[in-house]
Amino acid sequence: IWHENISKLYQLHREIKGSMQMLTEANAMLAEEEKFKRLINEKHAKKQLMEQLEAEISQSIEQLTIMIENLPGSENHSKETTRIALLLGYIKRRCNLFFKEKESNIIASDELIVYIDEISEIAKYSNVQIATVNELKGDLATRYATLFYDFFYAAADLAVYKDCPYIIEHLGIEEEFITMRLLPSEDIGNFQPEMRLIEAIAD
Repeated sequence: IWHENISKLYQLHREIKGSMQMLTEANAMLAEEEKFKRLINEKHAKKQLMEQLEAEISQSIEQLTIMIENLPGSENHSKETTRIALLLGYIKRRCNLFFKEKESNIIASDELIVYIDEISEIAKYSNVQIATVNELKGDLATRYATLFYDFFYAAADLAVYKDCPYIIEHLGIEEEFITMRLLPSEDIGNFQPEMRLIEAIAD
């Protein structure tokens, strides 16, 4: 009776089974390492994002702190309260625009108009009436929306500070350029935007 020697086949099967087990364990280790790296990268990205946001609004937060501290001793409590409310609303919407800019390069113009109307409503508490004429339709670059909002807030705050009773705001397209025009009813002096706004517009 002849028997085929299959011991080598058993040995090969054991080696293959062992190799498969090693591959499974190696894959599990790689998956765990990838998960760990992803968590580290996410934490790093979140940290960077928060640092960028802080850089964008830190000056406004400092200004808000000073205004609140000085409020009890202010000569015109109502005016300063309105300015604080304007700045609070501005910071809130500015954060929204910051994250939207990270998510997408475009934003619906209607959203910017809502933000502008919100500032206009707050300004009424100091008897500053801002009539808005917004003809912009469709989408626009999120960065442009941010700059327009920065500019409009700065002008509205100045109007409240200078007791300007009326302003007409127009947002539209002129010769293929998106423009925002502001017409105050009284002379509020030379409007000097903050250096950070000038630099942002130049970029």
